[in-house]
This record gives sequence, structure tokens and C-alpha cells, in this order.
Amino acid sequence: MFKGNLHDGLPDALYWSLIVGMLLAILLAVTLKTYAAAAVILVGLVLIVTNLTQHLLMALIAAICIGVAIGVFNGWLVARVGIPSFVATLALFLAWQGVLQFALSGQPVNTSNYELWYKLTYGNLSVAQSWIFTIVIVAVYIGYTLVRSVRAKAAGLAHEGLDLVVVRGAALAVVSIVITYLACRDRGSFTTIQGLPIPAAIAIVLMIGCTIVLSKTTWGRHLYATGGNAEAARRAGIDVVHMKVNAFTICTAFGALGGIMLASSQSSASLDLGSGNVLLFSVAAAVIGGTSLFGGRGRPRDAILGALVIAIIPNGLLLRPSLGAQWQSVITGVVLLVAAAVDAISRRRAARG
Repeated sequence: MFKGNLHDGLPDALYWSLIVGMLLAILLAVTLKTYAAAAVILVGLVLIVTNLTQHLLMALIAAICIGVAIGVFNGWLVARVGIPSFVATLALFLAWQGVLQFALSGQPVNTSNYELWYKLTYGNLSVAQSWIFTIVIVAVYIGYTLVRSVRAKAAGLAHEGLDLVVVRGAALAVVSIVITYLACRDRGSFTTIQGLPIPAAIAIVLMIGCTIVLSKTTWGRHLYATGGNAEAARRAGIDVVHMKVNAFTICTAFGALGGIMLASSQSSASLDLGSGNVLLFSVAAAVIGGTSLFGGRGRPRDAILGALVIAIIPNGLLLRPSLGAQWQSVITGVVLLVAAAVDAISRRRAARG
């Protein structure tokens, strides 16, 4: 069975195609001035060439680096060549499904044999780690919002009232404490299961990091501007091509991370990984959360809320055995349609106003 040695585990043609493709991706990233992506791809190339992918953690990092390389190529097709983003993404999605079949040679990789990979979706933080995680997140959020409100007031700028900040922080603290308390209780039937799930912790950390980058940096504001009106952003001096390539690169890196998590949840990296409704539900989660299909609007927090809605629908239907499984697709489709309609109507009203 494949143990992480890519040179021995992949066909020679596919292995050397990967090496050459990553080299070309580095050159392409440098040409597009996406230097951070070039550095990440270089890291992945070094891990593969030096065979450090025999170590699971290094192999997972290399997989994300390969995702970055794919994102650079995808972004180049859209930003430079001019292929519509949907067409380019769909075409490459189908192509990489074929490459996956070549790579696996019909033999899925059992991820449950790797403790780290298995725990990415089925593991839990310890009770102590869960409480530390909750306290740090809540304390940092309350401290940041208080400092921001006080500084804005001192500078004479528009700001939220301290009473609102305190009430919102207290509400977050209460909810977080209750959730952590329930998570730290033993909920296992045959074995002891306690602590916050590791996937939840990963999602929260990524949400916070992405929110900070998108809302508190110049890069984030440029990204929103490019999504809202690319021509206006170009006239304002923003490198639209660079921003589009960045967007595709980051999305594909997250896609690679999602693939790692999905393989962990299914206990297997198989030929049909990511097939079915996974891709459609990913888009639906973002739209239901308020991300605009027309670009320029959306927050990581809202995407997670949309994903929770997608996950809650089938779980809620299980409470009503009289409802058939077909209702899941119907209800999910109606919710998605309503969310898209609300987005279109709100944009139309904003344009009229």
C-alpha cells in the first residue's frame, strides 16, 4: 500500500508531470506577482523532491501546496486568458477527477490507519484544551471590541456604544460557555468522548483568520472591490489580475484542505471523493449565508452559518421519520432559491437607491 513515497506510489509519467507542473506554477506565480503563492508551491516541491511526504504531516502540507499550484493556474486561465470562472473551474474539476483515478490506480487510501488524519474530523480537544480555547477566543474578542469602541470614541469617530459591546460580549461568553460545558460532558456510548470537536476548532480559527484578513487589511478591501466591480477597481489603481489570481489561489488551497478533511470524515481517499452533492452544497452554504453570487459581498462567518443550515436540514428531517429522504433535496433547494432571490432583490434596490 502507498506509504507516502510519491515517486514509488505514482506512475512515473504522473510523478514527473507533477514536478514539472509545480515548477511551471512557480514561474507563473512569479510572472503574476503572486510571490507568496510561489513560495508556498516551492515548499511543496521541496517536500516532494526530498521525499519528506513519507511523514503524514508533511504529506498533508504538500497536498495543500499542490492545491495552491492548481489555484495559480486556474486564476491565470480566468484573469489572463479570459475564460469564465465557472467554465474554468468546472473543466478543471472534471480533469482533476481523472487525475485522481490515475494517482490512486483504483486503490483507495484508508485514512483511518493514520491517527493524525483520522483525528482531523473524529478527534476532540481535551477538556482543559477546550476551556482554554473558549476562554482565549472570547477574551480576545471582547477585549478587541472594547478597545476599538473606546479608541473610536476618543477620536470622535462613529462607534458602537459600550453598553452594546458589553451586552454582545456577554451573550457570546454565555453561549460559548454553555456549548463548551456540553461538549466536555461524556457523550460516548461505548468509549469516553469529551471536549470540543477538532473540526469545530479548525473552522473557528480559520473563520477568525479570514475575517481579520478580509476586513482589516488593504488586501481584503481590494478583494471586495474587485469582486464588486472589477472595472471600477482597475480604474482606482487596483491590480485586478493579481487579485483574481490571489482569490483563486486561496480558494483552491482551502479546497485542498477541504479534501483532506473530507477524506478523513469518509475514512478513505477514494475515487469518488468529492462527488455527488458535495460541490453543490459547498456553493449553497456560501449563498445561504449571504455571499453574493455577483461578487463583492460575503463574510466567512456567514458561510459557516450557511453550512450549519445545510447540515441541520438532514438532521432535522431525521426527527420526522414520516418525511421521506426526498424532502432533504426539496427543502435545501427552496432555501437556496430564497437566499439567491433575497440577494438579487437587495442588489436591485441598492442600485435604484
